[in-house]
Formats: sequence, C-alpha cells, structure tokens
Amino acid sequence: FTQKQKVSRHTSLHGSQVMAVQRSVPFHTLNIEAIIAKGQLSTVYRGRWHEQTVAIKVLTGYANAQAKTDFLREVSITQQLNSPHVVQLYGACTDGNHLALISEYMACGTLADYLKTHAPLTVGQQRRLAIDLAQGLHYLHEQGMCHRDVTDTNVLMNAQGQGKLTDFGLVKTKSNSIQTLGERYELSLIHISEPTRPRLIS
Repeated sequence: FTQKQKVSRHTSLHGSQVMAVQRSVPFHTLNIEAIIAKGQLSTVYRGRWHEQTVAIKVLTGYANAQAKTDFLREVSITQQLNSPHVVQLYGACTDGNHLALISEYMACGTLADYLKTHAPLTVGQQRRLAIDLAQGLHYLHEQGMCHRDVTDTNVLMNAQGQGKLTDFGLVKTKSNSIQTLGERYELSLIHISEPTRPRLIS
C-alpha cells in the first residue's frame, strides 16, 4: 500500500454501489466496537473507521512467523481485488506491533451462520446466491486466480441477502508469482485431488 488513496466504484448485481479504498491504515485510527469471531491466530471485530462500519481482522500475539508471512501474502492478493462480488478490502495496518485487515462489514456473517436463521431458502434466494458466487468466481478467474477454498464459512452475507467471497489466503495465480510487501512469493497452480465436498442449501 501507499499513502495515496485510490477510490473506485462498481455497481453490483443488486444495484448498489461498492466503494473500494486501498491504503495504509494507522492502527490508532480504528475504533474497535465488538468481537465478531475469534480464532487461534486472529480475531475479527466490528469497528468504525472514518465514520464507516468496517470489519477489522487483527492478527493475535499468538501468531507465529509463518502466520505473519501468510497474512502479508493475503494482503498482497486481496488489495488487487475490486469487485462487488468479493468482500472489499479498504486498507491494511502493518505498523509497529499491529497487523490488521480493514474490510467491508457484512452484517449477516458467514453463509453458515446465515442459514441457521434464514433456512430454508426459497428457490429465488438460492438462485440469487448461486449467481452472486458464480460472478465472484468468474471475476477471480478473469484475474488469473483460483480461490481453492470456497466453503460456507468463506462466503459472507450482507443485510440485503447478497453473498460475497472472502478469505483469499489459499489463492493460486496463473502467473505463478505475486509481488508482496518487499518480498516475492513464487506460486504454482496445483491439482486439487480432494476438493471440498459440495453442500446442499436447504
């Protein structure tokens, strides 16, 4: 990231405009409000940044060197994405002892959580969700990227019932390389012999 702010807008399938702002974010500018999810290596918060509700994924103190390397790689990949069908990255904090991703807030959580309170989905809702995710995957493929980890926990739902792809840590690229923050990672497309078993949406 550079300090220069880059702003662009796209119109989504559902008619709303999505703004992607990519920049370096000082940690002290973030106002953390509540925990959304907590894992072994990171915690996701709901917070405020420049008067906007955002999701803030913070690497915890328990993260090892490899986790930090993977985090910076995910930043490098995600900052290249700008589509209404993937969760938008607004910025990243890499200053001092803080590593954090600041991204679009999806009020209804993961698809897994959404289905607990909204199932069974109507045929129309299923069709809409399938189109949302297909367009997200199509966008990634146009960028020469393969997600490789599409599960019901890596799809986030907004208040309008739109699903968006997230978690790009396992992405592989056609170019086999990604320029990251001061380091070059060599990647290669791999054959996935045991893909994640498809799940029925009921």
